Amino acid sequence: MKLSHLSLGICLLLPISAMALSTDSEQPVYIDSDSQLLDMKSNQVTFEGDVKLKQGSININADKVIVTREAVTGTIQIIEASAI
Repeated sequence: MKLSHLSLGICLLLPISAMALSTDSEQPVYIDSDSQLLDMKSNQVTFEGDVKLKQGSININADKVIVTREAVTGTIQIIEASAI
């Protein structure tokens, strides 16, 4: 029993890194959600509900995702995901 507690403790202390392919940032972003809200003034799209985001080998499931685009070019600047 002590060995399992020690193993669990070591696992909790080790940093967990996300693995992604180096080409993922060049892939298109696909988002599926229950609802979307576009704010043209801030160039943000808010996706809510059962949100599924995919870019290359990256898969994210969240309750809410906010995508901010650059006003002139329309390129994605920031993607924020949160679970409520």
